[in-house]
Amino acid sequence: RAAAIACAFSLAACAAMTDRAADATLRAPTAADAGALELFVLEDGSASLRGLSAVSAAVAWATGSGPPVARTPDGGRTWSSLAPESIEGRDVRDVHALSAEVAWIMTAGPGEASRILHTRDGGATWTEQHRETDEASFLDGFAFLDAERAVAYGDPLPGAGFRFLVTEDGGTTWTPRSPGPLP
Repeated sequence: RAAAIACAFSLAACAAMTDRAADATLRAPTAADAGALELFVLEDGSASLRGLSAVSAAVAWATGSGPPVARTPDGGRTWSSLAPESIEGRDVRDVHALSAEVAWIMTAGPGEASRILHTRDGGATWTEQHRETDEASFLDGFAFLDAERAVAYGDPLPGAGFRFLVTEDGGTTWTPRSPGPLP
């Protein structure tokens, strides 16, 4: 049996946490985990947990691989896999959620493998909002200021510096921006 690593935080505490655990899969706790934690357990495996967005003590979204997108509506007692078929086999690096219904995810990889998708119906359907076209591009993550404003960031492009995309309309458009001089 794989060693279990329990998240020793409430989902409310996880909402403020940006730490990511590598080489772990997400599963609901079992009776064998009694006393370890009531919310969720990370179990060593071939998958990875890359992103976590806790909306409340009950609702959280997680991303990674195997499953690449999951959501709990009940504080971690149950998890549902919600990945769209269009990203099958992709590494889902980041997630930002506003509720159990509204969330954005980012896939990573060279060129067109880097994508941003959005759902307004709890993951039943996903809209692709952005797909990189430069094969040298590799998106790594994003940060949201609110429901409308966000920045996506990626590896440096040859001769162009770090890749930054900005949205001010909830992701309908993502505009490349120069980072300017970095200290």
